[in-house]
Amino acid sequence: MRPRCVRLARAAVERCSKLAVVQKLLVVLRSRALVSRQSGDHDAARLQCAESLRLAREAGDWRLEVIERTGMADLRWEMGEHDGAARDLGELLDALRLRPASDFEVIDVLSTRVAILGESGRADDAVAVAREAIPVMRRMPRFRLEAYAQLLWKLGQPESAARVMGALAAREREGREQRLINEARIASATLTALRALLPPERLAEELALGERLGDADLCALLAEALVAPSDRGRSLPARAR
Repeated sequence: MRPRCVRLARAAVERCSKLAVVQKLLVVLRSRALVSRQSGDHDAARLQCAESLRLAREAGDWRLEVIERTGMADLRWEMGEHDGAARDLGELLDALRLRPASDFEVIDVLSTRVAILGESGRADDAVAVAREAIPVMRRMPRFRLEAYAQLLWKLGQPESAARVMGALAAREREGREQRLINEARIASATLTALRALLPPERLAEELALGERLGDADLCALLAEALVAPSDRGRSLPARAR
């Protein structure tokens, strides 16, 4: 092997070794940040998320940077910094259009932004991002459902929202979904609202129908619901503070 090829090969091995170390550190930092969040120590969680982002950037791995930037926005959302979190994710989406990542990372960014905008009462923005998310969902069916159930409820489509909640319940029962802090909150708020909007028998019926929906069915339901005529001019009810 030529000397230059040897040097390039060694450099590649070193980069891979460094990236493996960074990935292990990120797993530890994410775990610590989650524990901090669960205990209510958001200052510690912010520092841990910031350190994770710094390491990802230093490693030069765009995918890891996207994941950590999404995690930081998720923390800001939990802390009530809705506008800042939505803005951060909007900037990240702009960057992803120039420097793509995998659908797995993209759908996480999109769904988190839909959830934040929906909880904030920003109807038009939430719908626009949800529409952008649908093609990604069709390519990559591992997407979370809470944001879209919340959005449909707030758009005045409780039956569709209930079906999405039913699909979420089926996923959780099968061990395919785990409730996260923010998602648990909006799912609980959505279900509470649906219980007030729909008679018990109708709600149970729609939830049961939702439990039988597959990923393609959910994409079709969302696509139809988001193009249906409705009053987009009115504001969504914001989260009670």
